[in-house]
Amino acid sequence: MGIGNCKDYLFDSSLPDLPELQFDLMHDGKKYKASILPEKIVTRLRESLQDRYKYSTSWRLLFSTFENGFSYRTFLESFGENEWPFVLACRTKDGDLFGAFFEDRIRIARNPYGRDSMFLFTAARRGADRLADSEVAVFRISKGKGTGIYCCPDFFAFGCSGERFGLLINKSLLDGETHPVETFGNCLLASKRHFRISYLELWLVQI
Repeated sequence: MGIGNCKDYLFDSSLPDLPELQFDLMHDGKKYKASILPEKIVTRLRESLQDRYKYSTSWRLLFSTFENGFSYRTFLESFGENEWPFVLACRTKDGDLFGAFFEDRIRIARNPYGRDSMFLFTAARRGADRLADSEVAVFRISKGKGTGIYCCPDFFAFGCSGERFGLLINKSLLDGETHPVETFGNCLLASKRHFRISYLELWLVQI
């Protein structure tokens, strides 16, 4: 998959909707209403998942900068021993909304790792290439383009071409960057390569 315009990879809205299942975003055993993910975006993301995850009836909040502050250590510890998949969502100061789906815990490691089911997504962008409010562009790992997760004491990231990453979040959890990379064949996830973070959320897809 080549690197192209974001609109080239929009989710196909002609696919059938999910069954009328009750679905909730949960935190501490209660419905969570302060998420940065709108209901329509969550639905689009669920439709992009494998069938065994698509029909999950709830996602559980493991970490958010609103609830837990901007602590890299707390973020890494929030994964615990969970083996279910995760959704990372980021809202920038410019109003961009994007993130990643992945099945491996983010942990400091010497070498990159991760299963090929992971993908990057962007759901709201400012500027000329802006997406509609309910659109989600998904970028899956290109076959033979390597693994996706990088994590060290200074940052964590997804996808790499040379020294650039598809999505990188610094240890401050306050800023990051995005670049087109061969791993995912993605466009910029945000309206700017370097962005400032307003909110970061980590969700566990419960099965």
